[in-house]
Amino acid sequence: MSIATDTSIPRTTLHAEIQLRRRGVRGQMLALLLAHGDTERDVGRGCVARSCSRFALAEAARQGVPPDDVEQLRRLVAILGTDGTVVTVMNRPTWYARFQRGHARLSARERAAMAERRSRSGARR
Repeated sequence: MSIATDTSIPRTTLHAEIQLRRRGVRGQMLALLLAHGDTERDVGRGCVARSCSRFALAEAARQGVPPDDVEQLRRLVAILGTDGTVVTVMNRPTWYARFQRGHARLSARERAAMAERRSRSGARR
């Protein structure tokens, strides 16, 4: 596949490639996340979740990353395997609900915030 042969785009598993396509994340966006991501959390079985802190997002914007890409970086989390391979990619609210809160369901406030974001963007469920 083209993702595996391009050196600027990190190594991914088949599952990660499917999730990238499903979630509409470009390979270059994943490379940006891995380059600017400064927050790592252990998610079990030797895997870590990498994301960008506010400081890293501000630094990326200062380095000339377009505002739309910075906004997408804010919502993106990559799960990396023990060898640095990207295992999967997910959005931050899903990651937070799944790993930070111990597989708990989203709270009413989190569901309301997600619904508000969806209504502002015009997306249908």
